[in-house]
Amino acid sequence: MRAKARETLFKILFSSQFVRPVDKSFKNGMYKAGELNEDDVKYCDRILSLIEKHSTEISEVIDDKSMAFPETRIFPADKSILFIAVAEILYCDDVPDKVAVSEAANIASRYSSEKSASFISGILSSVIAGKGEFLCAPHGAGQPYLRQGRLQQCINLSTEKNLRRPCAPI
Repeated sequence: MRAKARETLFKILFSSQFVRPVDKSFKNGMYKAGELNEDDVKYCDRILSLIEKHSTEISEVIDDKSMAFPETRIFPADKSILFIAVAEILYCDDVPDKVAVSEAANIASRYSSEKSASFISGILSSVIAGKGEFLCAPHGAGQPYLRQGRLQQCINLSTEKNLRRPCAPI
């Protein structure tokens, strides 16, 4: 249902790797060109906001799970696709993990190399399997936490409060 929105997100993120910052008029033009409805635009804005807010964490997750390639060496199209899907997997409860993987593979098969869809699917499957490595059990707040960096500090995803204590796997 959000295939057009994800494709538009991909195009915005891909272009942002070459021209920074992506201005609002460009995003609005992409939304119009993609013929997105109001719900799709809200979804795109939410994902872009999550990616902007958590880009370091998302980059660390991709770097950790793409064993053969550091995140900085991943093809820009694949990197854009991965950022969208990892943001959905880690931060969006309303997007099933399998949907995020399937949509990412579909975009990769349309816009990237022959092997990209399987490469991306493999990384995302590893992210899903290792969610406990990145997410921590809530510490009484009822909200998910993300482990940050090698220090294993917890970050409350709803408040961005750094708890500075080790996380326990879910």
